[in-house]
Amino acid sequence: MNKFASVILKSRKLLFTILAIFAVICVHLMGQVQINSNIMAYLPTDSRVRQGVVVMGQEFGGQNPAGTVLHLVFQDIEFEKLTTIYEQLQTFEQIEDVVFSFDDTRHVLNNNALFTLNLENLTRGQQREFVSILNESFFGFNIEMSGNVAGVEIEVNMTLIIAPTIIILIIILFFMCHSWFEPIIFFINIAIAVLINMGTNIIFGEISEVTGMIAGLLQVVLSMDYSIIFLNRYRYEKSVMQTEDHYEAMKNTIKNSFSTISGISFTTIVGMLMLIFMTFTIGRDIGLVIAKGVFISLLCVFGVMPALVLWFDKLIDKTEKPILSLKMDVVGKYGYKGRFAVFAVFIVLFGAAFLVQNQLEINYSEIDYDPVHQMFDLENSFVLLYENVDEVNINGVIDFLETFDDVIEIFAFANTVGQQFNEVEIAYALEMEELLTGLVFRNYFNIEPQPVNFGSLTHFLEMQVMHQGIFADFIDLFQNDAPETQNEQMQNLTVARLTSEQIAQMFEIDEIMAFQLLHIYHLSSGNFFAPSENTTLTYTLSMLDFMNYLVNEFASIPLFAQMMDEMVLLQLSEAYSQMSEGMQMLVSQNYSRLMFETTFAFESAVTFAFMDELFDVLEQNLTREFFVLGTSAMPHEMNQTFPSELSFITLLTTIAFFIVTAITFKSFAVAIILAIVIQGAVFITMGVTALEDGAIMFLPLIIAQVLLKSRVIDYGILYTANYIESRKTYGIKDAMIDALNHSIDTILTSGLIIVLITFIVGLIFRSVNVAISEILLLIAQGCFVGIILSVFILPSLIAVFDKFIIKNSKIQ
Repeated sequence: MNKFASVILKSRKLLFTILAIFAVICVHLMGQVQINSNIMAYLPTDSRVRQGVVVMGQEFGGQNPAGTVLHLVFQDIEFEKLTTIYEQLQTFEQIEDVVFSFDDTRHVLNNNALFTLNLENLTRGQQREFVSILNESFFGFNIEMSGNVAGVEIEVNMTLIIAPTIIILIIILFFMCHSWFEPIIFFINIAIAVLINMGTNIIFGEISEVTGMIAGLLQVVLSMDYSIIFLNRYRYEKSVMQTEDHYEAMKNTIKNSFSTISGISFTTIVGMLMLIFMTFTIGRDIGLVIAKGVFISLLCVFGVMPALVLWFDKLIDKTEKPILSLKMDVVGKYGYKGRFAVFAVFIVLFGAAFLVQNQLEINYSEIDYDPVHQMFDLENSFVLLYENVDEVNINGVIDFLETFDDVIEIFAFANTVGQQFNEVEIAYALEMEELLTGLVFRNYFNIEPQPVNFGSLTHFLEMQVMHQGIFADFIDLFQNDAPETQNEQMQNLTVARLTSEQIAQMFEIDEIMAFQLLHIYHLSSGNFFAPSENTTLTYTLSMLDFMNYLVNEFASIPLFAQMMDEMVLLQLSEAYSQMSEGMQMLVSQNYSRLMFETTFAFESAVTFAFMDELFDVLEQNLTREFFVLGTSAMPHEMNQTFPSELSFITLLTTIAFFIVTAITFKSFAVAIILAIVIQGAVFITMGVTALEDGAIMFLPLIIAQVLLKSRVIDYGILYTANYIESRKTYGIKDAMIDALNHSIDTILTSGLIIVLITFIVGLIFRSVNVAISEILLLIAQGCFVGIILSVFILPSLIAVFDKFIIKNSKIQ
């Protein structure tokens, strides 16, 4: 270490210059780092939800799983203004549909009005622009927005993070530092480290929105104490050496503080790297960035601090001031006296916390914090994406969904434009004459009509057809003399049954006209406008196929063109166009979509049970690939994997810290004690959260656990190292008191920084970003618990197991 310290000391100016210049460059690089706000991008590659979203984009032009939906709430709105608002919303070309009902409590409740806007397929930039237009258009109204639309989220001003962080740091450091100038050195050092870390994120190309917001803050609170430890060591080396040779004191500082600072940073780095084992890769994103930041902070302590401290050494001495220093004699005295009672209380608390924290419900989305959802019960939309070949099997799925009262609407090709109807049902649905729909069906399926008796046919023609202007060709036929000139031939056929071909030859008309004539005869059955039921076909057509054939083929047959008014035909054409557009929303080249609205909660045991049943039914009915998407899809998928993943990472971090501790102290006893304490801190923190809120989001849960363990293990290593050192001189009781007195300043300074900053900034973010708020507040709560255990519990445990801790040492 002497050589290492000498190289650092000789190169201090060069190192500082290089790091400072690199920090300036990184200010520019920070702007090049892309921020990814799409949480779906961090699902594992084998995630069915992620794969489904990709297929959705390929097949349906990149639309959101359940469409692009914007929920717009007008708060404290006068009922009389709702009509004007509704009409104004319908004028926006970006809005495909406005869902609103004046007399439905799902839309109007407690002087609030909810308009659900289904948007066109807009790009992210167009969505943001549209949200801005809405805000301008309804300026003066108290509105709230939510949905899967870019721009509805609150833009985070980084001042909300930077300002309170700096203020809290200034307050704490000015109280805890020995000099008024020391905080400035600390700020310079940490600023260089943070800038370098944020700029070097360019190596990842992009980072998550959550990472971008909290990485710098967590780097500050996790590594600020490195520079504090370094400067305190420098002050100690100067006092011990009692010399003016500050360079030699700095050399000793570098040499003697390296193992402590690197050891503390190593535990944090190891803890954060454990997050790379998450299949939900946002954990890897956060873990790598923060681990890199801690490592850069370590480099800056030894690359920036030596130069800064020596440059401003005299100024530091001139600005010395009294410090807030706690004496822990009383705590140590009673801690030793009641060590066995403390041990018993801790065991009971550990067990109780373990049981309580098992009741903690894990959430996987922020929907419960959605401001609109807090005012209205939003409908839970699902999308089933399945291959077109399974269209014949989808009715079984629809039948299953219809058994649930919570499923309120189902939209699929099979039950909308693709639903099959017979001729009578279509006539009723379209308010058309059954004769016309019957003719369309018979022409579509090219059904050969049954032969007819000539006498019956002529009677039908004379009594009915000649009175209908639409059959002008037949009227002209019967008004000429052709039948009389052929009366001999006709008399021979009066009792014969004629086919359409024979009728065409007899009347010298087109065979197609004869074909239609027979169908008209059979459909009329004695009453032109009231066909008998026994003539109805068993064939069925979808409404889309019926309209397509009617508009594009049937209407072009001259005989039937007269049967349809031009205005009616135009309306039918428009209806067919709308149906075609609807089909494009439901059917693509390879896949179809079934969309259904429910009143299920977005995340609940009932919802997940329903989805489990749904998957079973899909497996039974569909033969090819399918995907289930929607707001509840990702929580359902994560609920199946995250609990076991959390247990795995918990075990992994515990083993990693156990190994680090065992190597550091060369003692399994110390490693076991510290492992129990850090796990106790986790259980107590989660138990308190379970009692307070009952639920927590998955990301704060796992991040806070890892950081909490890192902090507690650091405090534990610091105290235990001081205790073992003190035992070389003192007995158990005095060593316990001495170790507490030597540890409290570092623990308190570091602890106050991380607890106060994360707590205050977490409260600020409560109304801005709930996920970040929960991460920070849980870290604050956990670290506070960690401080309490490190100061009031750990010393007593160490004292109880003193003989196991020092048995391999020379202390007797």
